[in-house]
Amino acid sequence: MVSAIHAGWRGAFSGIIEESLLNIQKLGIDPKDLVALIGPTIYQKDYIVQRDFYDMFLAQNENNEKFFLKHNGIISFDLPGYCKNYLKKHGVADIHETLISTYQHPEILSSHRYHQHNQADIGTTRRSQFSIIGIAPS
Repeated sequence: MVSAIHAGWRGAFSGIIEESLLNIQKLGIDPKDLVALIGPTIYQKDYIVQRDFYDMFLAQNENNEKFFLKHNGIISFDLPGYCKNYLKKHGVADIHETLISTYQHPEILSSHRYHQHNQADIGTTRRSQFSIIGIAPS
């Protein structure tokens, strides 16, 4: 079985990872037998958020504080860490990351946040991206 879960902050916050894993379990697959790959994604150093965003995550669970860095009044969010935490919490142990940043590679990857921060014209500079998943023949 192959599955893809697209989890930006809204989806991850609202439970898309848990819901997907529960559906996979209903098919008789044990999460400990899964292999997960996270990315491409935005990484913490580029994911600056406002205080209300931070407060919302802490209201959900005060342990979420570990996914934020606060320095000189700037708060940044670790989306891949947040997602990885939920995968582990639900039994997935074999987790990998591409370590490819959508924000750092706007020439080849689409990043709404990059375009907002750099006032780029999304209509002419936004890139389409897609991922391909599958099972290699043995």
